[in-house]
Amino acid sequence: MTRTGSIGAMKTPISLHAEARSVGAGGRTAITYPVIADCWAQAEESRTQQTSTGSAKLHTRVSFRLRYQADFMAARHITWCGQRFAVTGWQPEGEPARWLTLTAHRHDGSA
Repeated sequence: MTRTGSIGAMKTPISLHAEARSVGAGGRTAITYPVIADCWAQAEESRTQQTSTGSAKLHTRVSFRLRYQADFMAARHITWCGQRFAVTGWQPEGEPARWLTLTAHRHDGSA
């Protein structure tokens, strides 16, 4: 990912989601994904294929770079191009924090 620091590099619309748990009807735990924010980001995608015991699985990893806001640290999922990704890493950049890189992945099943 190019670290230009230019807001003009943020050309990808994404939605950041938190994860909220509550007790639903019948005492079951209900998980919802409320939107934290819709924003623009710079995205860099990579794919790897993992093979084990005769089956192949494709994993997609994406790094999203966006303007830092403290609320964004609560993101647990990202919707990008109609696909939901699980956030696996948060990296603020700058002092004070100006940029935030979120690392996310998606398991694509059998390849």
